[in-house]
Amino acid sequence: YGYAIWENIQSILDRKFKQLGHENVSMPMLIPEIPGGDLYYAMYDLVQRNFADFGNSANKVLVEAGAIALGIILASYIAKFVRNIRIHMGGRTL
Repeated sequence: YGYAIWENIQSILDRKFKQLGHENVSMPMLIPEIPGGDLYYAMYDLVQRNFADFGNSANKVLVEAGAIALGIILASYIAKFVRNIRIHMGGRTL
């Protein structure tokens, strides 16, 4: 049911964006279930000197942080790219 609710919200927002002359772009992004939860477990494993689990937990933290950072960088780059296209088109739509 949760995804159906999201799709309804998205379709409503898409219609409102199009009325304003904008276009909605969706990009999947990794969102941890509990922000900082994996970092907590990594530090806990380090303090407990459980180095095997620490390595696994720390690796998971780095992968998640890298995915989020990459998503932010990609979104910023695409926004600048679209802005430059609009500037060079002189306000015409694509």
